[in-house]
Formats: sequence, structure tokens, C-alpha cells
Amino acid sequence: MDPFYPYDRSYYPINYSYFPHYTPQTNYSLPYTAYRSFPLVDPKIFMASAKHMQALMLDASVILERMATNRKFSFDLMNAAQHSNKNKVQDLIRSTGIKSKPEVEYNPDGLRLLFLKDTTQANCCQLLLHLRWF
Repeated sequence: MDPFYPYDRSYYPINYSYFPHYTPQTNYSLPYTAYRSFPLVDPKIFMASAKHMQALMLDASVILERMATNRKFSFDLMNAAQHSNKNKVQDLIRSTGIKSKPEVEYNPDGLRLLFLKDTTQANCCQLLLHLRWF
């Protein structure tokens, strides 16, 4: 007799599992389709989104270049954000000469810039920059 199993083993078959198990039931009555039909591809909207995204990335690269190379600009931006002076932060970002106006959010850890492209299509293009300073 097994000390961990109090019942007599001779009563159960040899391949008996002590643990419950589940045998999945299959349903073969569903029809099988060998392929899926997709709509025809029209890259017009995709190409327009890529074109708008190029402009957003150009603006983002201008801001990043200024932050990476100009110590005074970075100091002023961080200082204004830490003092919760949102108007000053937006003025500093606009002073870089970018065409788009990113949504600015900041917290003690860093700065978040969300670039959106205003088009007739909903959610055409978004570019999010999240920069840490702590």
C-alpha cells in the first residue's frame, strides 16, 4: 500500500490517473473553408497617412534636435514644466519653428508630446514622444 494513496491499487487499472483530466470535445460539423476572402487593397489612404506622418516626424525631429543640442532651451523647458507653467512650455515648443502644435503633458518623470494631424479622417496619424528627465 502506498503511504500517499490510502486506497488499494489493485482495484484501479494500471494507467489510472490520480488527477482529473479533461478530454476536449471536437465539433466536426462546422464547414471547412480553405481560404479567407479579403477586400481589395487600395493604398490611397495608407499613402496619405504616411505623407502626413512625414510632416509630424519632421516637426518632432526639429524639437528633439533643439533639446539635444541647446542646453539653455532644455533647462528652460524643464524648469517651466517643473513649475507647472504650461504656457511657457508651449511657447518654448512653438519657438522651435514647428508647424504642428503638439499636446503637451508633463509630470515629475518627464515630458510627453503628442503630435496629431488634423485631417478629415478620424485618427489618421499620431506620433507620441515620451522623454524622461528623471
